[in-house]
Amino acid sequence: MRRAPMPYWLNSLLGMHLFPTVLVYFEFAPAGLALLKDPASQPAFNLWDVPGTAGALSAVTIEFLADRQLRGYRATSDYERGGTLRRGLWRYSRHPNYFGEALFWVSLVPFAVAGGLLRLHPALAISGPVLMALFFRYSCRLMDVRSLQRRPEYQGAIDEVSASAAELKT
Repeated sequence: MRRAPMPYWLNSLLGMHLFPTVLVYFEFAPAGLALLKDPASQPAFNLWDVPGTAGALSAVTIEFLADRQLRGYRATSDYERGGTLRRGLWRYSRHPNYFGEALFWVSLVPFAVAGGLLRLHPALAISGPVLMALFFRYSCRLMDVRSLQRRPEYQGAIDEVSASAAELKT
C-alpha cells in the first residue's frame, strides 16, 4: 500500500476502511432486511431457515478450525523455514478461512427468501453475497502472489490445492 501511486493515507482510507465497510453493509443486507420487518409479519420458522442456519453454523466452524490450524502452524519451525500448511482444512483449500467467511454471508440469503425479501428486494438480498464471493476470489489471488514470493513450496500448493473448497481438485 505504501508503494501505490496514491498517498498512503488515501489508499488506507479507501482500501482498508471504507471499501470493507461498504462491502459488509451489502453483505448484511439480507439479514438486515429480515430483521427490519415488523415482528408481527415475520414468518414462522420454515424450510428456508434450515439451509441458512446450517450454512452459517458450518461457515463459523470452518473459519474457527482454519484459523486455529493456521495459528498452530505459524508456531512451527516448518513455517519459519518458509513451508506451506497443507494439513487439515488447508489440504482441501488454500484459503479455507476465506471460504468459511464467504459461506457465512451466502448463508444469509435463505433467511431473506424465508421472509419473502428476495422477491421484494432482489438486488439487496443477492448483491452482498455475490460481492463478497468476488472480493474473496480477488483477495485469494493477491494472497497467492504474496505467498509465492515468500514460500518456495507454495507453487506446489497452487498446483495441487484449490483456491476454494467449491472447486476441489482430485
